[in-house]
Amino acid sequence: MSGRKFTSKQECVTQLLDQGKVFIQLDPRVEGVDVPPQFAQQPVLGLNLSWRFGLETFEVTALGVRAGLSFQGERYLCVIPWAAVFAVAREGTDEVYIFPDSLPPERRVKGAKASPGEPGESTEVDAEPPSPPPPKRARPQLRLVK
Repeated sequence: MSGRKFTSKQECVTQLLDQGKVFIQLDPRVEGVDVPPQFAQQPVLGLNLSWRFGLETFEVTALGVRAGLSFQGERYLCVIPWAAVFAVAREGTDEVYIFPDSLPPERRVKGAKASPGEPGESTEVDAEPPSPPPPKRARPQLRLVK
């Protein structure tokens, strides 16, 4: 996690894109999001973005991101308003920026208070409660078969 602070999600994404590949996580159910139908009702969608992809359409504006991305070999013009983006990470580093106010309900821990801080500030938020350990299995035994 990084201590850098950004004034907006747009600034965060733009500056990280200038340094390489960026992974964004978004809630595709937020109003205004346009992604392939098979992903539209998932609580979380992760997308890789890079200036180096040479995309025909790739815009980062005050409204959000518009990018012609490839899904299983098919191009789709994705529209992602900033309200849908809840995490941004720079590939190959530990730089992760979480925007707690934009987390989907499924990603919020009940009773946990995530301090929003400033936009773009890293905030530790457990995405899901820890799962219980798997049950212990009996140790396998070999038997002589006659």
